[in-house]
Parts: sequence; structure tokens; C-alpha cells
Amino acid sequence: MNIKHQKKLPISCICSIYIKTNLNQLILAIDSLLMQKYIPNEIIIILDGKVNKGIEDFLAFLIKGNSFFKILRLSKNRGLGVALRFGLEICRNDIIARFDADDINLQDRLKKQYDL
Repeated sequence: MNIKHQKKLPISCICSIYIKTNLNQLILAIDSLLMQKYIPNEIIIILDGKVNKGIEDFLAFLIKGNSFFKILRLSKNRGLGVALRFGLEICRNDIIARFDADDINLQDRLKKQYDL
């Protein structure tokens, strides 16, 4: 997938994951963001404590050559609210789209939110 040529919107997408996050669902959720005509210019993923090796490998793959991915880590599981608050502190855009690791985003979600 060549995301360098897609139009980027000034939107921060933020997601928190934890030890029980399903890798396949996470891949689908991120793919659904990146397969849009307009993609976010920033995707922040917060690791709320430890995650499994498959997810660690996937995240390493994502950030390689993709500077708009930011991975934040909490040393232990603190809960969704704390994790998201931690991520919100580094969002650089005024518009923030939160997504869960098992969300499938509609193809025009970000453009619609941006236009509103």
C-alpha cells in the first residue's frame, strides 16, 4: 500500500491497545483508516501496558518509514481513560478521531468529520 501519495487531512487518530487486543482486528482497523481517499496526518497508538509479540512486530513494521505513526507506551495497564488522556497530550491537530482496535472505519469517515 502506497500511502505517501494519498491526501492527508489535519486529523489525529488515536487508539489505545492492551494485552487482550486482537492483532487481526487491529490490522483491519488501521487498514480501514489507510484505505480512505483522505487519510489522517497522524495516527497515535497507546500501548496500555504490555502487548503480545505479534502486535509489537506489527507496530514496528508500521513505524518503519511512516513518520505519521506515533507509538506511546505506558509501563503498566492503567485503563482506557488514562491511556487516551496520555495520547491526547501529544496530538498536534485540533480534530481528533478516536477509534478502537476492533473498529472498521467507513471509507469516508475522516473526510466527513473534517468537513463538519
